[in-house]
Amino acid sequence: MTHSEQLAEAGTLALDRALTILRIDPDAVDHYGVRIMNNAEYMRLLTLQKEVLSSVLSTTAKVNQSTLKGQPTDRMAELLADIKKIERE
Repeated sequence: MTHSEQLAEAGTLALDRALTILRIDPDAVDHYGVRIMNNAEYMRLLTLQKEVLSSVLSTTAKVNQSTLKGQPTDRMAELLADIKKIERE
């Protein structure tokens, strides 16, 4: 397995783990309607979910930013503004 394949697999596993953590319902109740987690567990889970979400969103933003670099910019709004300006003159 090449390093790039290993990195891709690590990324997949990390994302799978992140999704597992984010899918845990901190407000889950048992069949009696009692919350399953005590306050300490509840706070630890919320903190962990916040950290995972922050990491995922930060990574997504970095990927999107690097993907957008070098791409031609969308000039449609600029062109429409120029057209409106010309129409007013």
